[in-house]
Amino acid sequence: ISGGIAKTGSLRDVRILRGGRQYNVDLYSVLAGGGLSSTLRLADGDRIFVAPLGRTVAVAGLARNPGIYELPKGQSSISAQALLSLAGGQEVNGKYDFSLMKLQPDGQSALVPLQNLGERVSDGEILSAQLQADRTAARMTLAGGTGLAGDYPIVSGTKLSELVRRPGALGTSPYT
Repeated sequence: ISGGIAKTGSLRDVRILRGGRQYNVDLYSVLAGGGLSSTLRLADGDRIFVAPLGRTVAVAGLARNPGIYELPKGQSSISAQALLSLAGGQEVNGKYDFSLMKLQPDGQSALVPLQNLGERVSDGEILSAQLQADRTAARMTLAGGTGLAGDYPIVSGTKLSELVRRPGALGTSPYT
């Protein structure tokens, strides 16, 4: 009814204040599909306190739910694997390149490749997940005014002349 939690509010540090008692709620359990405890229900007179947003990390690229994620209270980093799981995992199957966008002491940002998903992602860093498809070997691209524009595998002995001799390769009325 109140419009939800603002972008500057914490989803990990929500408190229900009831009759001098305090109940802590971590809404990430809801996001992860675990749901809330059925024993905690709002009652008349309850007050809801949302703390300011804490330390954050982000996921960009081919994750199911790319975005900014708040670290659990008291933590300053999370493993890349745990962060990727929090973001719903990889969007498609395949081999990925993972890298971290880190802020350097001089204020510059640097993209650093990850060696494995056990490495830590710290407060303010961005995990990038990209398919290795851009590194596919043994292919060629035919572009321009041709009816067969696209990517083609290179097989031993393949010649460009064989490709452009295919019917329709140069369009319907080529100027030879």
